[in-house]
Amino acid sequence: MRSSGDEHHDVIRAIYDSVGLFNDNGCLISFLLLLLKISGTEGSWDLLVVFVIYIHSSYLLDVLLLVLNSSERYFSPSASPMYNSFSVLHHFKPHFDIFNYLWQRLINWSSSLQTSYYRYATPSITNMLPRAAISSHSLGRAWVHNLSEKLDAAAKYNMDIELFYEDLLYVAKSLPGGATNANHLAAAKTIRSMCDARDLTIICLQPFMHYEGLRDRAWHAERVEEMKLWIQMAHILGTNIIAIPSTFLPADVTSGDLDLITADLREVADLGAPEGIQFAYENLAWGTYVDTWEQAYHIVELVDRPNFGICLDTFNITARIYADPEAPNRKTADADAIFKASMERMVKTIDPKKIVFVQVVDGEYLDEPLVEGHKYYNEAQPARMSWSRNCRLFYGESERGAYLPVKQVLETILVGLGWRGRISAELFSASLVEEGAGVPQEHARRASESWEKLLRDLGMGAQKRRASLMQPEQVARL
Repeated sequence: MRSSGDEHHDVIRAIYDSVGLFNDNGCLISFLLLLLKISGTEGSWDLLVVFVIYIHSSYLLDVLLLVLNSSERYFSPSASPMYNSFSVLHHFKPHFDIFNYLWQRLINWSSSLQTSYYRYATPSITNMLPRAAISSHSLGRAWVHNLSEKLDAAAKYNMDIELFYEDLLYVAKSLPGGATNANHLAAAKTIRSMCDARDLTIICLQPFMHYEGLRDRAWHAERVEEMKLWIQMAHILGTNIIAIPSTFLPADVTSGDLDLITADLREVADLGAPEGIQFAYENLAWGTYVDTWEQAYHIVELVDRPNFGICLDTFNITARIYADPEAPNRKTADADAIFKASMERMVKTIDPKKIVFVQVVDGEYLDEPLVEGHKYYNEAQPARMSWSRNCRLFYGESERGAYLPVKQVLETILVGLGWRGRISAELFSASLVEEGAGVPQEHARRASESWEKLLRDLGMGAQKRRASLMQPEQVARL
């Protein structure tokens, strides 16, 4: 007759097999099995599960699936034995902080399981991706279209949401007293309820703009306080991801000093770690100092925190090295060769565990170069920014003029790097400020068709929603 210890051993072995570590970390395996041998207590088993997640946190949800299947009690509202085992972790300094961070990540992820669960699959397990997602502003800008209509459109076409801060701000401004901190939190609670009612998951809150490298350090201190509010909002919204784009403030306002940029970003990473928050840093194609994925990833490496990674945006990658809206042929010099070399570097350089999520859109080939006299020309901003704000397209919309090598970027990420995770459409377009109740529905339809084309082009197969693994009352809520 098999003991419960034998069953635990089998689960640990299954976890290691699934993440490819069993043959690579003999010392660690020995440590885990030793703990199993010396103690049959519930706390030690809980510690092992957290430790497995710690050493290979990019496969958090694969591990979580095994844990949920083997024991639903881990996320019961009435008991959290896993957390009680943290008293043991004080013996494992200096690892306690990272354990605590991962515990918070587990709780945040389990919160999103209330309505649905989607696996972040490894290539060895399945080729399926989680369901599609779209940024809330990509269904219509907040000053023209209300959030309720946009969420209805997302739900109709089975897409989760990146919550664009603009939408939360407009909800907060509509409350008595305006956009106070308290009303920001109230707005987050309202939006969470709206999404829950439509069975939508909020995958991230973004963008926390113009943060790193501020020369005015008093302003920097104010932004840190603002980040504390964002962390509270993220918890309420049920997401553990906050996205930070590279700044495009003028050089006299923001510094290019890498030490300062790194210190600023490390500061928020350390602020968010105990709260289970993960940060995704993204290059903007017109960033003041950081405008390529290489520069952004270098900063991620310098920050060197487990909860600080990169957001790879197909538009911002290709709009910088492949496209030039001002050029006669709308491409950079030697665009194809430069792009090819960049993708080869990506495969050699990026640790897929540091990719937090991916944003995918294309760009329109303009009839005329975007120079003075063009309808989208704005002397106050870079041409790439004007093009981005008005002329993005969903993936595969070649009939609308899409011409960027987005498919090749996705192949590099999904095949070359073997990454699996959340992919979201982040569209900016002049069409988003058009009036009419049909605008959110039309953009949701286009995004849905784009997603299906993406899956076909990449051979990913039909996507079906996964049923909830647990009943709502069985899932811990923050």
